[in-house]
Amino acid sequence: MALPYGTQANWVRNVLAAESAELVHGGRTYTVDRPELVPMSAVESHFSAADQRAHRITRVDECIRLRKAEQVAG
Repeated sequence: MALPYGTQANWVRNVLAAESAELVHGGRTYTVDRPELVPMSAVESHFSAADQRAHRITRVDECIRLRKAEQVAG
């Protein structure tokens, strides 16, 4: 996820501190974990060309990488 408001946004700090979160996308909820700050240059190819242009214009230089959490068998 691109971080247009930077790494000091409260939600980013909370996710990094908790090391997990729930992400809602397309009406579905996903549990994610292992958050990692990464430079935009390392992941920009994963964004559409339009998003890449917007990131350059707005000087977004960092992202947060989240991974879908493994389901633990109960």
